[in-house]
Amino acid sequence: MAGGRRRSTAGPSGPAPSISQRMNDYKVSRTYKTPSTEVIEPAYPRQTGQERFDAMTPAEQDEQFGPEKAEALRDGTISLADLVDHSELATAQDFITEKPLNAAL
Repeated sequence: MAGGRRRSTAGPSGPAPSISQRMNDYKVSRTYKTPSTEVIEPAYPRQTGQERFDAMTPAEQDEQFGPEKAEALRDGTISLADLVDHSELATAQDFITEKPLNAAL
């Protein structure tokens, strides 16, 4: 196959193309755009959970998580990842929940 055109084969009385010839025809006759591998940084990057927690005042942290959890997060006893849990449901998608402090310790 040359020039991006399909190669015609002889009719029923002519020789049948081999599998490798047919695969080459298939590969050449189809053109796909491939995604770019260039990394583009977002204009407004998202904060991580820890960055958001650190940006809060201690009073806001206490209000959001409760005083005991907030204190454990501030002193490094637990991390935010330790508080993540999920509930499995038989008839619907699972959903993310927050562990109680005693389960995170």
